[in-house]
Amino acid sequence: PPVMYCPWYCFRKGRERGSAGYIPECCGRTSRLGRFSNQWTLVVLRGESKVEKGKKSAIIGFGGMGQRHYAVYQRSGVEVAAICEWYPEKVQKTLPDFPKERVYRDLKTLLAEHGDLAIASITTNAPTHAEATIACSEAGIPNVLCEKPMTTNLRDAQRIIEKCQENR
Repeated sequence: PPVMYCPWYCFRKGRERGSAGYIPECCGRTSRLGRFSNQWTLVVLRGESKVEKGKKSAIIGFGGMGQRHYAVYQRSGVEVAAICEWYPEKVQKTLPDFPKERVYRDLKTLLAEHGDLAIASITTNAPTHAEATIACSEAGIPNVLCEKPMTTNLRDAQRIIEKCQENR
């Protein structure tokens, strides 16, 4: 599956190419992504991933982190087929050319209308991560990426793990 990591890990630790602790996958493949954030976040779509150029994705939540995921998908050649955002005008203001009919307020409607998604990014606020992640997994999306923190309690974290394992 796709790998989540911090693109600035080596930079923050003062590590150079070839030094002890250098992570080639991180620095070698994502130096162009590092300028977006110094938080633990972005995803690398590596060769062994099920997600390839031309595949369809959805972004659930279009705040600052959702916008970062959108930028990564655009640069990676992954089509953003739909965006779910409680305030659709935020998406239209940020992405005026994005089709209005592909912006949803309801996750269930998005999942019902887009059954061919290869990846979903959960970038909503933390208390809603569990329900959104489980809904995407149950809809059959093979790659569900949930931003940190995974949940706000251990019970929800365990539910996510169990449901995702069931729906593999």
